[in-house]
Amino acid sequence: YAFFCSEMKPPARVVVVGAGGFIGKSLVHYLCCKKVPVLAISRSFQWTPDPYLRGDLNILLSDLSCLPPEVSCIQDAPLIVYMAGSTNLSAAEKNPIDDLQSHSDSLLTFLPRISSHQRLIFFSSGGAVYGEPKNGSSFERDPLNPKSVYGTRNKILEEIVLSVCSQNNINHMILRLANPYGLDQLCVKRRGLVLSLMLSCLDERLVQVRGSGLQRRDYFSVDDLTLFLSHFVNPVCPFPAQVLNIGSGKSYTAREVVSFVSGLLEREPNVVYSN
Repeated sequence: YAFFCSEMKPPARVVVVGAGGFIGKSLVHYLCCKKVPVLAISRSFQWTPDPYLRGDLNILLSDLSCLPPEVSCIQDAPLIVYMAGSTNLSAAEKNPIDDLQSHSDSLLTFLPRISSHQRLIFFSSGGAVYGEPKNGSSFERDPLNPKSVYGTRNKILEEIVLSVCSQNNINHMILRLANPYGLDQLCVKRRGLVLSLMLSCLDERLVQVRGSGLQRRDYFSVDDLTLFLSHFVNPVCPFPAQVLNIGSGKSYTAREVVSFVSGLLEREPNVVYSN
């Protein structure tokens, strides 16, 4: 999508919910570099803000279920980006009821803080809610057919967002993300396949791939995502759709990604498959 907004307004505060991980760091850093005031909320931060950005950045360390009532700047922010959903598949599979309860409680606690004059961007997971794509990639019109408890949880959270936003007349957009990668993954624990393979080429660390390595996934650069999101800081820039897939539009097996990285770095990563 290309965005051309005829009217530009001074940047207002953006609230990034669940900003403590890799995508949160990338987005917060980008917005702060563009002099956009940011409130970053997370119950834990895996990164430390650059000192020169702190004038434009406020950090709130808090669980969403117990946000301080005096945080009035949430209501003052025209744009809220909600990325608080965990991407830890193992945790969701191990305790699916607790995982769903925790995420839905946080969402239902936070959504009532949003009013009709604000806009919400909600992160979901493309591959998880669609299930395995039949033709290499999924489209927004495709039926949701999650194959895991993680995908089912994300589908339920989407339904909560759609219901509450519809009832309260909140302008919203659900982004179903493929698999982002970028150098900011160096600051977090879960580094993703692409960066893990590149690091393995450098220091021979072991990379464990779930399954046979034949599952197809879509990978895209997090820099493209942050650039895309930055357009909506301008309040006159409309959301292109209520639900939007974010990815490259192409899918690759883990074995193909291993081959790409090996050819790029001219070294073999140390990979083991579970099946």
